[in-house]
Amino acid sequence: KAKTIINFILEEKKEKHPTTNYIWRTREDSRVRSRHAANNGKIFSWDNPPEGGHPGEDWGCRCWAEPVYEGNQEKMGLRQEVIEAYSGLAGVWNTFHFAYHFIFGKGRTVTLSETGHLEKVIQISKEKVFKRVEEQVADRMRLILNGPLFYSTKKSYNFYKAHWVIENGTLSTQTVGKVKKEGNILTLDAETTYNFSDEVTDPISLRQALRGYHSVNDLPDSWYGIIELGVTDLLLGSFYTIKGSWKTKLSGSIYLDK
Repeated sequence: KAKTIINFILEEKKEKHPTTNYIWRTREDSRVRSRHAANNGKIFSWDNPPEGGHPGEDWGCRCWAEPVYEGNQEKMGLRQEVIEAYSGLAGVWNTFHFAYHFIFGKGRTVTLSETGHLEKVIQISKEKVFKRVEEQVADRMRLILNGPLFYSTKKSYNFYKAHWVIENGTLSTQTVGKVKKEGNILTLDAETTYNFSDEVTDPISLRQALRGYHSVNDLPDSWYGIIELGVTDLLLGSFYTIKGSWKTKLSGSIYLDK
């Protein structure tokens, strides 16, 4: 009989509170008690009530408990979705195309879309850069708490899987959005612009292979640098820049405390 009573109590508790934890929610108006307003958005356990009890237990309390299911936890975090990226209709450039443009292109800047490598560069960025940007933006959110967010990054990455000519391209990002704080949960609605840039300094990346340089600005500021520029660039063709850009929708929620 004792076991039956215990099972009955556990079943009744499970029916009343289907989850272990809940998020405290208020009506978010002037009538909310200051203590309850401080609890808004925070996660509590049904087995460990905060001071004053659970939502709705205090006299006249209009607060309510939002169940925290396992799926809720999985939804926490920042995520990106590519919303703007023009790939174009061009074929994919191989080494010959990059060299040809160096010799006959007269230094004209080309885009990743024109070379047919934009989609591959975006895919590599998803693997190497997206998570890093999300983590850094999350840290900035915890400093802002409420209000507009502006954040930028710049770093070189290995894009060899796209093509060896652009393997050391530089990727800069600019994130613009708004942070909203509800209790200990921060929510972000933003867009991130990715800008890719790389310089092709000679048709077979000879300078990069021999010296590690991949930019005209990296040459020695001396007659030796001028001679090297003439041999690897000016006598053979003209160095040119490869650029590319795309945008992502960056949104989601994080906890104020890591």
